Amino acid sequence: MAHIYNNMAVVYDMQNNPNISMMIKHSENHPNMATSYNNLGALHSRLGNTDKALDYWNRSVAIKLKILGDNHPELASSYHKIAILYEEQGDLDKALEYFNKSLDIRLSSVGTSNADVTTYHCLS
Repeated sequence: MAHIYNNMAVVYDMQNNPNISMMIKHSENHPNMATSYNNLGALHSRLGNTDKALDYWNRSVAIKLKILGDNHPELASSYHKIAILYEEQGDLDKALEYFNKSLDIRLSSVGTSNADVTTYHCLS
């Protein structure tokens, strides 16, 4: 059932539809729910609904933490999205907090020679 919600989120995204009212009744521990919440967060971010975007992205992070642990590259990507949103809002302290969480995971999972991590070091 989670894949259905994910597909719905993608369609809403393609429509740029801000009136999303889905009741999600699937298990909160299912990986597809993390993907669905992530997609809904991305949609709300693009629409400028930052509070809703953060809510959905935090839900996605909570599921990923339960399923993947606290050192998985997917979690790093989630933290990076949250950091960008905080940066765009001007909350630089929160942005740095989440950029650093993302970087720590990337450093421990892919190492310092990875292009993604190297680029981050060049920018900071």
